[in-house]
Amino acid sequence: MIVASAWNDNLTLEITGKRGGNVFKSKRLTLQLQPQWIEFNWPDLEIVNFSSYGGEPNSDVKGRGIQFAFDNLCVEFSK
Repeated sequence: MIVASAWNDNLTLEITGKRGGNVFKSKRLTLQLQPQWIEFNWPDLEIVNFSSYGGEPNSDVKGRGIQFAFDNLCVEFSK
């Protein structure tokens, strides 16, 4: 997946994968405006939560906030 902060530099993104209601995997990233590639390989998940916070406004963009964007999220379903 490719992910980047929409507005703030040093934005924290926490990604949590759950299985059976319990946290199975988690990852904390520090995002910038420049996109970065991340790979998970987390098998057998039921829920994935994305939570972002913090960072400092980037003076080169007209806006501020804790939003982020991602692309190329590949999900494989199996029985």
